[in-house]
Amino acid sequence: MMQLFTIKSYKLLGLPSNTSYQLKEAFRAHFRNITRIMDCVGCSKCKLWGKLQVHGIGTALKILFSGKKSTKFTLRRREVVALFNVLGRFSSSIHLLPNFRNLEEKGSTRQKQEL
Repeated sequence: MMQLFTIKSYKLLGLPSNTSYQLKEAFRAHFRNITRIMDCVGCSKCKLWGKLQVHGIGTALKILFSGKKSTKFTLRRREVVALFNVLGRFSSSIHLLPNFRNLEEKGSTRQKQEL
């Protein structure tokens, strides 16, 4: 099985190597908390998309923090779906970023003209 990315989390964040497990557990706890907060959202569509995106980001972090293990690394179907969904959302956002910059630039020039 080909390993896509192997990044040591403690090197990435400049932490001692023994805090890697603690960091992973802290991320897991924060994502559970965010998911619980999403349960309070009134709109069911917003709740669904929010949870799907949080799950996708969590899956990306799971891959990032997996490192080299002797056991076989696997993802569940729902994790793969959530990951591809969040990648699609991020790529759409990045694709639309120049449009938002142009709108911001037009708005700032209008404000300068009004002054």
